[in-house]
Amino acid sequence: MEERLIPIKKTARIIIAGNHQAKIAVVVLHGYGEMSNTFLKNIQIDSKIFWLAPEALNRFYLEGFSGKVGASWMTKELRNTDIKDNLDYLEEVWSEFKLKEKFEKVILLGFSQGGATAIRFAYQFFNKIDGLIVWASDFPNELESVFNDKTSHLKKIFVIGNNDPFFKSERQEKLKKELSNQGFKIISYCGKHSIDHLVLNEIIASF
Repeated sequence: MEERLIPIKKTARIIIAGNHQAKIAVVVLHGYGEMSNTFLKNIQIDSKIFWLAPEALNRFYLEGFSGKVGASWMTKELRNTDIKDNLDYLEEVWSEFKLKEKFEKVILLGFSQGGATAIRFAYQFFNKIDGLIVWASDFPNELESVFNDKTSHLKKIFVIGNNDPFFKSERQEKLKKELSNQGFKIISYCGKHSIDHLVLNEIIASF
């Protein structure tokens, strides 16, 4: 057998909300199995800010062959190809919405699986954002030795709930140390594996 990879055109869904005349734009990357529209609703966005939520390109049924649908940024299958496709996709989003031209500050927020995608984008396109918020996400191993050199000028914040079931105490402390070494300010709050809108609003206000 022979395997070939061919580039194709694909239509992406982007959810927009908030104030189009705002000074700050926040681009949010949802977690595994989520959808961009419900993700924005769940975090109870501040309507004074411009919000843009690109949806991951790979959709699937969350249970069986029907019912609720979720989306994923990548899997272990063709991992590097998906990573490149995600970066190309997000670069097009920045260009399509002229984010750096229209807004004084552009903040990238990645939650859970979307956090790793956000980190990779910040590394590749560090000049396209003014701040990075990573919420309850692992750090990509391949960037450990190079990430902070390129992004030291950015304001970077890592947020995690103290009762997050995916990050038990020992793993959480290790992750906090790792992110701190990458130049992130660490914020811990009383919560689980979800975004607390009050905490988020305070963080965005700090930019």
